Amino acid sequence: LWYQNHHQKYNLIILSEILHCKNRETREYIIKSAYTLLDKEGEILIIEKTPTPYFQWRMDMFTHNGKCIEWMEIKKLSKIYNLKIKKTINLNSHYCVILINKNKNKKEKI
Repeated sequence: LWYQNHHQKYNLIILSEILHCKNRETREYIIKSAYTLLDKEGEILIIEKTPTPYFQWRMDMFTHNGKCIEWMEIKKLSKIYNLKIKKTINLNSHYCVILINKNKNKKEKI
């Protein structure tokens, strides 16, 4: 993965429709990696499809360990990595969560 040995920091990291096709451990790793690449004023923008039975069926049929990810899981992950939910946007088909660093001036290494 390109970000494993990457040392630059970013103001914005966008994770658009990628978390749902990964298992829980990989999703946590992706969020952690995004956090480590975020500068102290940066934001993480997560866009995912709103979970539905049909969408979950597609995940079961066409991905290895894919699972619909609800925004409550993102909320849980945000607490683990000391991120604050700045804003949520709910649409009929998708939702968006914007995460920011809780301690902008005291970013900790994880």
